[in-house]
Amino acid sequence: MFYKKLIIGFLILAILGAVSFFGISQYRERAAQRRNQDQLASIRGLAKSGNPQLALRLLTENPPRFASDDIKTKWLEEEIGLSAQLRNMNRIEFWGNFAEEKVVNHHDAAYLWARLLLSQRKFPRVEAIIQSWMPRSDEPEIWFALKADELLLRGEIELAGQFLNSRTFEGERDLPRLLRLYILEQNDQEAGMAYLMEAFSKNSKNADTRSFLGQFFESQGKRFLAEREYVAAYLCDPENPIYLEQLFEYYLRHKKIHLAIDTLRASPSKGLVDTLWLKHLFYSRVVTGLPEELPALQMMGEMVEGPQLIDSKVRCFWNPSEESESFASGSRFQQRPEVAWLKLLQALKCERYEDAYKLLLVLTPNQRRLAPNLADTLEIILRTDLRSENSHIIAKRDPATAPIGTHPFFLDVLYHGQFGGMNPRAPTQQYVAAALLAEGWMEAALTFQTAHKAQHSRIVPDWYAFGMTQTLRYNRGMDEAATFAERFVHFPMVQVLLGEIEIARGNIQNAKDLLKDAAYHNHRAASLLAALYYSLGEEQQLKEHLNTHPNLMNSPEGQVLFSQLNTIGQPLANQ
Repeated sequence: MFYKKLIIGFLILAILGAVSFFGISQYRERAAQRRNQDQLASIRGLAKSGNPQLALRLLTENPPRFASDDIKTKWLEEEIGLSAQLRNMNRIEFWGNFAEEKVVNHHDAAYLWARLLLSQRKFPRVEAIIQSWMPRSDEPEIWFALKADELLLRGEIELAGQFLNSRTFEGERDLPRLLRLYILEQNDQEAGMAYLMEAFSKNSKNADTRSFLGQFFESQGKRFLAEREYVAAYLCDPENPIYLEQLFEYYLRHKKIHLAIDTLRASPSKGLVDTLWLKHLFYSRVVTGLPEELPALQMMGEMVEGPQLIDSKVRCFWNPSEESESFASGSRFQQRPEVAWLKLLQALKCERYEDAYKLLLVLTPNQRRLAPNLADTLEIILRTDLRSENSHIIAKRDPATAPIGTHPFFLDVLYHGQFGGMNPRAPTQQYVAAALLAEGWMEAALTFQTAHKAQHSRIVPDWYAFGMTQTLRYNRGMDEAATFAERFVHFPMVQVLLGEIEIARGNIQNAKDLLKDAAYHNHRAASLLAALYYSLGEEQQLKEHLNTHPNLMNSPEGQVLFSQLNTIGQPLANQ
């Protein structure tokens, strides 16, 4: 009897426990569902209030718990929508591969996914998406343009032209069609320009239109107009990295490297996208010197701190850390020329010349294109016995093919087979510095420069002494530049430059002495000295200087100074 009561008691406890367990589980599940609903509402509120970056981060970092299929679907649809809003192509590609139906059902995501598929030449899938959306979209013009792009990429140029002329759109909606017609008329400049100007008349603030105008003017050699249009394209759509990169690349093509870097540093309000962040890091390290604080890196629409690819404290070019290698091995960066060159420069800095030579040989055409003259010159430097009296290099190029403006050092090495003016007993590092200086990579050249440390390095060409002085002036300051230049005042161009520097430092008498000595054989020195006399109010010295330098007197700047003397009632002709 006792055991029977005991068994019944256990059964009652088990039943109560089961009921309690399932009741608590149901309670937890209902509570979780409410939290999921509240969280989704909060995320949607953030997106609507203009903070989609934070909304997407919360969405991806806080997946729903105890979620029903309905909640999971809503969560996925919200992420796809936010990814499309932020134009986050990595997330669009991910969900396009794993949940294509959901992506295709969202208008903006479907368009981005179709663009991505088009770049991969997956024409049937692109065609299916276009056919699905073009008849029912509120923006038929973008799907119409996408169809034209598909035909162009297939190589069906004539069919694309017929398609583009098959209809028009009202007002600004016609811009994508007009711009593609402009592209098709590249062989008929007048017809192409007519399409472009029609697009401009419909909307002068369209970034694509201003971008194409920039490209047109640049192709005509009208640099001022081209730069104006590239700047306008960026200002029309400052959040689009395409136009910022276009402006940056324009400045690079025309050797305005400082302006290119300043554009990147001043522009982004939400950080730089990964490729622009890497370009900023590279050109800062090799040209201007790294700033105290690098711009933020934009990942998934948010600003994050970039990886420590460079240890600025020891002025290295590449920090071989796990973080750096992980960044460089990513699919988007394995072949980036900036990464390849930073690793090459690091090998050269550490005097691992065999490693550096191997890295040079495996540069891809795209990586080599970043600095072709520099790559060929470094290859010759590393395979030449620089200390041998019988050192001989073989010119790789025909001198008749040298482009106008090629640096003298590259002309000597690549076209004439000689290291013009360089000291054969100078260390390899100084030859590397000369090559970097010729390329315009000034900060990198300073890293290798040894002239201020080794006496034998005084034997350098005049362009090297002048270029290194200017580099020190801009990257280190006037005092270091003056100290370096004093060793090379036997070069007239350095003497004049030192005179300029002394004026800036306030050492007026020293500047006068330097410029007086150089003025008889250097027009710039004579002009600078005349301007100095005028700014100091030393009229008698200015008159004597103009009288003894007739070439200056007949120059535009001399005539200006002469007219200034006349205005104060002391005509030079009567002296």
